[in-house]
Amino acid sequence: MQEKMELQLHEQYAINNNSGLTSVVTILVGMFASFGGWAYVLINLKCLVQANHGSDCCSTSYSLKQFILATDGLFVVFAIMFY
Repeated sequence: MQEKMELQLHEQYAINNNSGLTSVVTILVGMFASFGGWAYVLINLKCLVQANHGSDCCSTSYSLKQFILATDGLFVVFAIMFY
């Protein structure tokens, strides 16, 4: 009987531990995806600045307003994940 209870406790511990790990992985993937999108906009904003000086570095570029919107979106996603 004692061994059966110990196995049940161990099983419940394993389920709880795996659930916590899954949550952490989900949060990290969401943060990296959000930050990656923001970095993409930032890199292409730099291309816009270089294109204004006569350099042709890329075909996609974003305005400063779009960069600010991407930054706001990044802050909202991080605030939700932090909460």
